Parts: sequence; structure tokens; C-alpha cells
Amino acid sequence: KVDTPVIRGEISPSSPEIQQSLQSLASITLALLSGDEDAASSLSGGATQKRHVVTQVFQAYDLCESGTLSVEEAEALFEDLARSMVVELSKGTPVEGDDHADEKEVKAAQAHARRVLADDEAGNTI
Repeated sequence: KVDTPVIRGEISPSSPEIQQSLQSLASITLALLSGDEDAASSLSGGATQKRHVVTQVFQAYDLCESGTLSVEEAEALFEDLARSMVVELSKGTPVEGDDHADEKEVKAAQAHARRVLADDEAGNTI
């Protein structure tokens, strides 16, 4: 048996498509964490589209192509997802349909997220 290298046909984690998918997952996660299931279900289409996004992201981060994420691959994925969530928070965009969102809370979350991003740029803290 001769081991031949597998040529990856998948998209890399740094590709714009995967970065957009991560941002989508971040938006959905934040909507769910805020208790807004309606917003979470309306983001990124239906269940089939969400399943495709998750599968695509996991495949992009499965660099060794084992079908599962190693500890290092999972850490890279969740660091990038955390960064995407902080970016979403830094935008300060209230969740659609959230009539009780306090503008002061949104601005405070936005300011804090921007500080976290600045700290991350200075020392890769996320």
C-alpha cells in the first residue's frame, strides 16, 4: 500500500467564504444567547442552509481530514468563532424584533467589544 497525499478540495479557514460563515454562526449564537429564537431561526436561512454552513466550517477546520476535529483544530475554530462574536457585538446592532433592547446596554456592549478587539490586535488575546 502506497500512501499518497490527499489534495484538499475544501476551502481554507481563512477564506472569505468561511469567514462569512463564521460571522453567520456568531450572529446565530448571539441571538440564541440573548433568548431571541425567532432571530436565530431567521438568520442564514432554514435548517438545511444552517447545516450546510456548519458542515462547511467544520470541514475547513479539519485540516488533517480525519472527519473529526483534533484539539488544535477545535481550538482554532472556537477562537475564530469567539472573535467573530466579539466583532458582531462591536457593531452594536440590536437583534431584529428586540423591542426591549436598552440603547445604553447596546452601546456598553459595543464599547467593551471594541476594547477586546483592540486588546486582541495588540496581543492576540482571544
